[in-house]
Amino acid sequence: MKSYLVIALGTVFLSVVCAIIVPEGKMKKTVNFVLRIVCLSSLIAPVSSTFNLSVQKAEDLVDYNYICNAYEISQERALCDDILNKFNQVCYCDIKIEYIDGEFLQTQVSVNTSGGQEQTIFDIYAYLKEIGYININVI
Repeated sequence: MKSYLVIALGTVFLSVVCAIIVPEGKMKKTVNFVLRIVCLSSLIAPVSSTFNLSVQKAEDLVDYNYICNAYEISQERALCDDILNKFNQVCYCDIKIEYIDGEFLQTQVSVNTSGGQEQTIFDIYAYLKEIGYININVI
């Protein structure tokens, strides 16, 4: 508190001294305006620091793990429905999605057909590879 008072009194004192020294005319109005701004800013500075107004990046506010989990669940359901429609095979799908370099990327997919025929497993694997999945495991 002491330092705040010293700074405030020093700023006001310097502005009064400068106002006395500066000659009359257009220059005096400009100098007085600048000195008033300096006085106000030195008086307001401690008040603004108590509110701690800081700007946060959007990346700091987003929970990417939650988004990845929600995206995984929706993709797993869609893939299971797709396999059921195309191959008439009930299955369980597990998809891993990660947030890497600003993108949501699928990193692994596993499909459990619960005892499906070997040809069906190969067809599902080929289909997943064709539509762009990587790290595929079909059992």
